[in-house]
Amino acid sequence: MLTGSKVFSKLDLSHAYAQLNVDKESQEYLTINTHKGLYSYTKLPYGVKSAPKIFQSKMDQILQGIEKCVCKQDDILIGGNDWRESEDIRLPHQNSTIGSESAIYQVSAIDDDFPMTAKYIGKATKVDSVLCKVYYYAVSGWPENCQDENLRPYHNRKLELSCEQDCVLWGSRVVIPAVFREKMLNELHWEHPGVCGMKAIARTCVWWSKMDEDIERAVKGCTVWQSVRNTPPHAPLIPWKWPTRPFQRVHIDFCQEGKDYFLVVIDSHSKWIIEVKHMTSTTTQRSLDELRLIFTVYGLPEEVVSDNGSQFTATDFVEFMNKNGIKHTLVPPYHSQSNGAAERYRTTPHSTTAQVVEG
Repeated sequence: MLTGSKVFSKLDLSHAYAQLNVDKESQEYLTINTHKGLYSYTKLPYGVKSAPKIFQSKMDQILQGIEKCVCKQDDILIGGNDWRESEDIRLPHQNSTIGSESAIYQVSAIDDDFPMTAKYIGKATKVDSVLCKVYYYAVSGWPENCQDENLRPYHNRKLELSCEQDCVLWGSRVVIPAVFREKMLNELHWEHPGVCGMKAIARTCVWWSKMDEDIERAVKGCTVWQSVRNTPPHAPLIPWKWPTRPFQRVHIDFCQEGKDYFLVVIDSHSKWIIEVKHMTSTTTQRSLDELRLIFTVYGLPEEVVSDNGSQFTATDFVEFMNKNGIKHTLVPPYHSQSNGAAERYRTTPHSTTAQVVEG
């Protein structure tokens, strides 16, 4: 039905199945059980096995007699010899016998540039500042070395590049010029897939430098996808038990100021910074030497909290804690917030650090 057409327009019908009423005698077969009781659909829902056939039949009836027009579910493709002819479509008048049905089909989107043909891509390739050079080198041969950063991704694939109808191909995938990339992203994201789904679709037919980054940006900027994406489950926060006396629990950690390292020891009960020890080495033995001096002055704590640094997970450190009857608690890996008392010292400037360095 579209034979001989040179330009095309695509109409996306609004709400599709939800615009078809369900006969009263059929509503009982579409009853659903909810926490508020039983409900029956009055509009044709998705998931009904016969729904596609019913909807397609209605659309064929509405568009009957319209030349160069085909419909596939909720998409109408219209052909013509020029833009004006492809846009000159009229649905049956509302006073006709099927007017009440056709009136509910509203056009929600018109894409006058559909489809993107090899002819347009080829023309854009010749005027693209990067792809025109890629096309030339793909035909005449690549130099041994490539100093241009923009050409380097293509130079690395030089043995896999070819040219067809003025287009550059990487394998079987068409290299899209910069002017069409935003439109191609919109086409790939038409059904609002996620990052992985959109990349999988793109990798079957198109490619350009930094395509994956552009796809991630497009998906992150899609409000529809953001509203329906699966939100990672959040674990409930479990606060530390409040210490009732000093030295019941102390937090230790290392922080760095330039080339200087400091062992920070903080009492969880009083929030008092017990010691900030300047160290030139952060090995296990050096850390234990400093802790022995601190504990000699202030006494042994009941519990020591630290991250999973190699100094705190070494066998010698574990033995030191066990021999002195100190409970050693390691915070979860990659979750430094659990050792917040000591971590807070690392992220804010402290005059104490400056004094230690100067001293």
